[in-house]
Amino acid sequence: MIVGIGDSNLEFGNHGWAHGFGRLTAFRSLVSFPGGSSRDVLRALRGMPPDVIADLAPSSVPILVTLGINDMLQGVGPIEFARNHRDIMRLVEAAGGPRSWIWMPSHITGHWKLEALRTVLCLYAIWRRAQFVNLRSYRDLTIYRFPDDPFHLQRSSYVQIARRVMQDMQGQG
Repeated sequence: MIVGIGDSNLEFGNHGWAHGFGRLTAFRSLVSFPGGSSRDVLRALRGMPPDVIADLAPSSVPILVTLGINDMLQGVGPIEFARNHRDIMRLVEAAGGPRSWIWMPSHITGHWKLEALRTVLCLYAIWRRAQFVNLRSYRDLTIYRFPDDPFHLQRSSYVQIARRVMQDMQGQG
């Protein structure tokens, strides 16, 4: 099982990461915030009772955090982005104890602002015991949903990338 925290790509009309990872294992969302940034997710988590967080995110289950594109669009800088991931981790672990974390910036794009967020988060993951997934490594599996939508993938692409991410994580563990 995997628990998800994310933005518009987590549960994107049954196409997003919830669908991709859900095809491989049980998947549950702790916070799905379409159009939301890491700031929005923090606000939502702060408003949840700790027992609800603990029930939705059992300590034995890894947590997948897929944020990034909306942070970029809302002007969240790289340092705040990394700190928000840290604070998300702290809130969840305060409610239910330590767990494994997977930080995967949500969209595959070469936009320089998202690349800055991705780079700082990758470095920060080292200090925060989080597994970092760079979606750019899976460009060969990237098929966009529509030609004029450079952010959202076809359903099959989410599944194929999720499968490879899981295989790569098992190979490192």
